Amino acid sequence: MCSGSQPPKSDGRNLKSMSAKYYTQFVLTDTQYRDGNEFSGVVELSQPMDHNTDTRDIEAALARNFDLHRSSVKLLSWSRLH
Repeated sequence: MCSGSQPPKSDGRNLKSMSAKYYTQFVLTDTQYRDGNEFSGVVELSQPMDHNTDTRDIEAALARNFDLHRSSVKLLSWSRLH
């Protein structure tokens, strides 16, 4: 194969963060979701949340996924999958 199709060799010092998966349950309080507003399932983030992450930060991340304001999401439970 030609060298242009090969990824550059790494010396191991530039490791990228791995994604993190969480099981979550949350409610959307926006009127658009009035009939089916409770969700549960696995959420995958490109980088893990810090152990000290505030609930509001998690709600904000979920809200961005639905193009909503953070106040439109109420987190019920959140736990990291290993």
